[in-house]
Amino acid sequence: MPTVNIPAKDGSKRKLTLQHRTGSDGGAYMLEELMDRTGLETELLKLGTKLEKKFHDPKTFEKFFNITHKDYTNRLRMWIRQYRTYLVGFYEPQKIKPVMNFVPVDDPKKPVLFIQGFVDIENLTPVLGDIDDVTLALEVKNGHLKSAVDEYRENQKIAKQAMGLPGINKDVQNRLSQVVSGAVDRVYLLERFGTAETN
Repeated sequence: MPTVNIPAKDGSKRKLTLQHRTGSDGGAYMLEELMDRTGLETELLKLGTKLEKKFHDPKTFEKFFNITHKDYTNRLRMWIRQYRTYLVGFYEPQKIKPVMNFVPVDDPKKPVLFIQGFVDIENLTPVLGDIDDVTLALEVKNGHLKSAVDEYRENQKIAKQAMGLPGINKDVQNRLSQVVSGAVDRVYLLERFGTAETN
């Protein structure tokens, strides 16, 4: 959209420069609509026609078409992740980042994607967008993350209990300690396995 300057909602009196719409009124899209707008739907239908000519058995056709449809949907989801990453980089100089998730607005079975708002990078205070939209995005995201968080905490408890078992050597004790403290991440694992490979 044309560049606009909007005052931040956090009371900081700073003005933020936006070039992308926030809120569902600015454009909210279901996954299917994005498939169509990106041209992936047209590609998929052309491929579907070819598959139909190749596989005359309806069950075989359906099987291969479903696999192809999933591949195209995954490609679109990857593009969405890349776009979100692009937006984060675009607004980083202003020390803000977008909140952008698929959320149910009118129909719980048909979530739509739009930028719900922006938060300050340093203190994570919402600075732009309707707080109701931002809250909905947080609810949806946390609803999906809850099982992972529960599993994460369970793993920490298992590690803590394992540290009390007899005969645990110092190396394993240290690794369990890292799990308990939450220090294990991908970088930690790459470094650990990278070191292990060179020994």
